[in-house]
Amino acid sequence: MNSLLEEIKSYKDQFKQNAPAEKQRLMAQATQELRDSGIASGLTVGDQAPMFELPHADGTAVDLKSLLENGPVIVTFYRGGWCPYCNLELRAYQR
Repeated sequence: MNSLLEEIKSYKDQFKQNAPAEKQRLMAQATQELRDSGIASGLTVGDQAPMFELPHADGTAVDLKSLLENGPVIVTFYRGGWCPYCNLELRAYQR
């Protein structure tokens, strides 16, 4: 079984081999714009996540503090079935 990093590398390799040059250019440009914006820097090892409250898939409110009282928490943002990276990550969590 491949690790998530191996699956992502494989996906990127296939994208580079199969996607039209213009699509690759647009994806690279969008990725660089996101990096440059600083809004998606995320946390690094050792950082403490800020406390927050978000809606659960069923509409109820979920807050990080309450979840942490029951043990470790994984927070992921699943953008949708159209996102190959989200789907790779979700399958890795399911494994």
